[in-house]
Amino acid sequence: MMWSNVWFKRAVAIGAIGICTILIFNIVYFSDLSPGTKYKIYVVQGYTLFTSCIFLLTSFFWKCLVTDLLCNVKNTYVVQAWKSFLFFYFTLVHCAQFTNLYGYQEPSAFQWLAWICFGSYSVLTLIFPSARFLFWMFTITKGHKGGVLTSNRVTFVCVVATFVVSVSSYFAAMRGPEFVKVTIPVKGMHRSLDGMKIALLTDVHIGPTVGVSSVEKIVQMTNSLDADFIAVVGDLVDTKVRYGKDSAAPLKHLKAKHGKYFTTGNHEYYTGEVEEWFNELSALGFTILHNSNVKLKYSDEEWFCLMGVDDIQADQISYGDHGMNLTSAFDGCENERLNILLAHQPNSARMALDDDRYTIQLILSGHTHGGQLYSVAVPMYLSNAFYRGLYQVDNMSKNVYVSQGTFYFGMPMRWGSRCEITDITLKAV
Repeated sequence: MMWSNVWFKRAVAIGAIGICTILIFNIVYFSDLSPGTKYKIYVVQGYTLFTSCIFLLTSFFWKCLVTDLLCNVKNTYVVQAWKSFLFFYFTLVHCAQFTNLYGYQEPSAFQWLAWICFGSYSVLTLIFPSARFLFWMFTITKGHKGGVLTSNRVTFVCVVATFVVSVSSYFAAMRGPEFVKVTIPVKGMHRSLDGMKIALLTDVHIGPTVGVSSVEKIVQMTNSLDADFIAVVGDLVDTKVRYGKDSAAPLKHLKAKHGKYFTTGNHEYYTGEVEEWFNELSALGFTILHNSNVKLKYSDEEWFCLMGVDDIQADQISYGDHGMNLTSAFDGCENERLNILLAHQPNSARMALDDDRYTIQLILSGHTHGGQLYSVAVPMYLSNAFYRGLYQVDNMSKNVYVSQGTFYFGMPMRWGSRCEITDITLKAV
């Protein structure tokens, strides 16, 4: 009863924080504050709400893993060690998100360990409540009392399963990106464009767990493809310019026949320094597609239009003059030509496909990470129009490809997905 009252009070408090957050967000959204000021307010709001929710969940885990599990156990050194470990573990989990606020050329041990703990916490969040719910349903329907299957044994199995999954997920991510070869048939594409190669990078997430050595690796791998052009479709960075520019420096060595192009993802807007990153990436040789396009002449007789739109996150947080503007991005392109769109979120791709004013044969996206971990795969699947891989719509006249991401966000783990560099070949049909 005591725990029920405590749980209820904490839930009410977090609900109140959530309501206040929504009210403040709406006030800030419609204000004339600068994007930088809005960003600072959003960061405080986001971290306050997120930390409060994590605290509520951690309270539940502490009750199950300490209070309930050890209620009839003597206070030995092993028990003290277990409590100390969990306290240290949960502290790192709560610290993980804050490690985005600073950075180094290579991730620090603290950043790395905090995000590993957060990743395993995410796994625990999927496994433990699910198992406890199934156990509760079993006891209700079968009238189970005692026996081999007990609450404490379910808890122990969940802890072991979380450890095993977390370790295997970590080593899966440490294998690094793999080449994923995709051939996309494009109806009506001029024969002179047949065989065009695109190197697609998304969701690199330079920041607390992706440093300069990781960037050097993808530069080497991408250059080996000898692509016609390189598309970096959002979420390249997770930190401010002063913390991430040294890690991003090897990107200047990316080479392709027709250049390298960048368009924003939601995480660029989370840094609050989109314009500063535009300047930095331009200095590294990127062409920034900020609701704009370039016409690439592929042969003496044919050119195509490569366009990019701002991420829809900019619309959602009212980030200055940024926001998805397909009309501006398409300006000067022709429906009769090949048109390729870079749009970070699959929901942006859906919006572009639904706009029948423009003919876009290929849209390249990322954002979903292919789920990254099963613990976040379901919400990613449900909240995005396209999830991962190649989608062909309108009788194969339009194509959407969603990358699983070059690296990972924060958590250096992959469970049910993989890091990829996409080697795309277009085939005229």
